[in-house]
Amino acid sequence: MVWLLAISVIGLIFGILLLWNGWLLRLIEQLDKPVMVLDEKALQYRIICGLVLLIVSIVLLAEAVVYPDLIFFYVPGVFLVIVCFLLLFLPGTLARLCELLDTVVMPVDGLVLGMRKLIGALLIIAAGYIFYLVYASGAK
Repeated sequence: MVWLLAISVIGLIFGILLLWNGWLLRLIEQLDKPVMVLDEKALQYRIICGLVLLIVSIVLLAEAVVYPDLIFFYVPGVFLVIVCFLLLFLPGTLARLCELLDTVVMPVDGLVLGMRKLIGALLIIAAGYIFYLVYASGAK
């Protein structure tokens, strides 16, 4: 459960930053230089990435089964199983899907800047909910 607390602390920090520091988003927007392209590295090491994603998805799904309060772990667990299957068995389909998703449909920066207070508030609420789940399940 310590990792859940760490995730909620990270979500709380980013929620507070989004809620009160719009200048930080503008600063990050100016740093628009990618360090490396992840798609090429993931496809180069697709078997290792696929196996790691399979292990992570099994852990998420097992946690969701063992702790019924963590029902929201089913969605990322199933998503990771699908991505793992694509990486291991259909890498060409995954590459075409990445190319399709890389096309810019709408600028995300303006959307995030416009909705930063709502996103920040949702992150703070989600972090509070995770704190509550961790302490409620620890009190049993």
